[in-house]
Amino acid sequence: MPTPPTLEIFRDAFREKGIETALFLASDFRTGSTLIGRLLEMQTGLPFQRESFNTVTTWHVMQEAPLRRAVMAALGPVQFGCMAAKLMWPHRNNLVRVLGRDATDAVADFREIFPRARFVHVARRDKVAQAVSFHIARHSNVWSSSQVGRDLDDPVSYNFAEINHYYMHFIMFETLWTDFLSAADPEAPLIYYEDLITDVAGYVELAMAHLGVNFDRTKLPADLPLERQAGDLAHSFCDRFRRDLNRYAPVEFLPGRLIGPPTP
Repeated sequence: MPTPPTLEIFRDAFREKGIETALFLASDFRTGSTLIGRLLEMQTGLPFQRESFNTVTTWHVMQEAPLRRAVMAALGPVQFGCMAAKLMWPHRNNLVRVLGRDATDAVADFREIFPRARFVHVARRDKVAQAVSFHIARHSNVWSSSQVGRDLDDPVSYNFAEINHYYMHFIMFETLWTDFLSAADPEAPLIYYEDLITDVAGYVELAMAHLGVNFDRTKLPADLPLERQAGDLAHSFCDRFRRDLNRYAPVEFLPGRLIGPPTP
C-alpha cells in the first residue's frame, strides 16, 4: 500500500522535531483531563492539555505547505524527545483516517503513525455527572469557572434525550479506549477523576512512572486547582436524569452523532 502524502509529511515532521515518543492523555469530554493535564505539565513542561488533533479533519483539503505547518503545530513543543497531547476518541479516529490508514486494525494503524506511543487513560466513574456537565457546558458555553463575565447558573433547560445521548456515548468511548489500550499500551494506567482528587500525588506519580519521566513532588500545587462547573444546577439535573432513566426504555434513545443530538 503506497504511503499517503499526509502520512509522509507527518513522518517528516517527527524527524525534524526529533520526536521519538508520543505521550497521550487518552480521554473523553468532562473527565477532569484538563486537571491531570495541568498536573502533568507542571512535571514535564509538555502541553498535555492541548487537544492538538481536534482539527485534523481539515488537513485533507490543505495544500502541502500549509499542511506541513499544521502538522508541525499539532505536534507542538518537544522535550526529552517526547511530544504530548490530549486525545479524545473521535479525534483518534479522525487522525487515523486522515493519515490514510484503513482503520481495519485500530492498534496497527495507530502504531504505524506513532510507533512508540504511551498513554495515560483518564475517565470518570460517574457517567451521569459527566453527561450532565457536558450538556450544561454546551448550552451555556461555559466550560470552566475561569471564564470571566459568565454566570455559571445561567438558565439551561433539562433535556433527557440529549443528556442520555451523551451518557451513552461516554460509556461507549471509555469501552473503546479500554479495548484499544489493552493491545496498544497494556500497562497504561487508568485514572478516574474521583480517585485522582483523593490522592493527587499518588496518581500523578503513577502516570509519570508509566510515561518514563521522573516525578518531582515539589512541582505539585499546594492547592488542587479544581473548578466549579455548575453547582446546584448539575446536581438537580443528575437527580432528575437518574429518575427518568428508570422510566424510559433505553432503545428509544440510542445514540447518534455526539454533536447534534436527536430531538426529544
